[in-house]
Amino acid sequence: MKVWGIGVWKTGTTSLGRSLELLGLNVRKHYWGEVTSEYEKPWDLKAIDKLYADHRDILEQEADRLDGGTDSPWFFFYRQLDQLFPESKFVLTTRDYDALADSDIKAHQKPHFKTGKVWVPPRSKIIARASAHDSLVRDYFRDKPGKLLNLKVCEGEGWEKLCPFLSVPIPSVDFPWEHRNDT
Repeated sequence: MKVWGIGVWKTGTTSLGRSLELLGLNVRKHYWGEVTSEYEKPWDLKAIDKLYADHRDILEQEADRLDGGTDSPWFFFYRQLDQLFPESKFVLTTRDYDALADSDIKAHQKPHFKTGKVWVPPRSKIIARASAHDSLVRDYFRDKPGKLLNLKVCEGEGWEKLCPFLSVPIPSVDFPWEHRNDT
């Protein structure tokens, strides 16, 4: 079984990735790899389809060798991953949009790890893209029972929801709330 974390940034994706590793899955967290930054924010289906087509080989090769992934670019490609790996499960991590925007803005106030530049997106754009993404995901999985779990990691949800969804026992370690104090 493959498990894909398809929540946008700042919704507990790092914690989800770590939890999947603790469950024994080989996951890739935040793999942008060969996918270039020119497409960094494709928030409509046409742009996502183009992004996927432009990097299909590397994405499919990477997805094939993994048990799943979280963060970008995986959250953009839930439709393609579902078609490629129909046995997959999907976890949509969500968060209060205002709290998400606060966290995203705080993260963007640090220099970018590649460019060294600081660019803070408008709050309204952060909220709009997260809301649009969540709606698209829910619409896609509406008629696919048992394939999608909405997990609110930032609100304290963890093993008690994730493990039954994946049909695995709850481990004897605490859920790994990463970056919990980073907002």
